[in-house]
Amino acid sequence: MMASLNLSRFPLFNTLFGTAKQSHETVITRVVVSEDDAFVLPARIRMVRVQGGQAWVSYQSSDFFLYRGQKLQLIQGTTAVITSIGRKPVTLDLYSQKR
Repeated sequence: MMASLNLSRFPLFNTLFGTAKQSHETVITRVVVSEDDAFVLPARIRMVRVQGGQAWVSYQSSDFFLYRGQKLQLIQGTTAVITSIGRKPVTLDLYSQKR
């Protein structure tokens, strides 16, 4: 039997992948990135969530691979580049901090 992992003990994981609840965020737009394109996130975006497909996110000299339902927290004022993984587009929800 496999033991469950309590991710709340790993605040960096929660920050990067958004396993903690995000009540202070609001969706501002949904974007579809085709398999042949790259999308540069605007600096006002605080979090990105994959709604469909798979995303390769280049952010602060690191690469992250996100799958449906996963999200990545971003530092305000920074940008990231997102491309689709595979031969399908990726659908993203972009979030900005509530004012």
